[in-house]
Amino acid sequence: MPQPNTPFSDASALRDYAEKTARIVPGLHDLQTMAALLVAERAPESAHVLVIGAGGGMELAALAQAHPQWQFVGVDPS
Repeated sequence: MPQPNTPFSDASALRDYAEKTARIVPGLHDLQTMAALLVAERAPESAHVLVIGAGGGMELAALAQAHPQWQFVGVDPS
């Protein structure tokens, strides 16, 4: 059975979502940087991080770029 076509399964829609979000959320990059710093204060060097409400994965990507040694699981109920 084919998977339903969702916005996050379409590469073009995902790219548009990421670009639009960066334009309409002032300081998005700074917010993601701050979140990574705050998590890093308590997380061990080889952390396993669970992100609830991961959406399109933008926060996961930012965290993974800042801390490539961490492992991530993202869950989004929508």
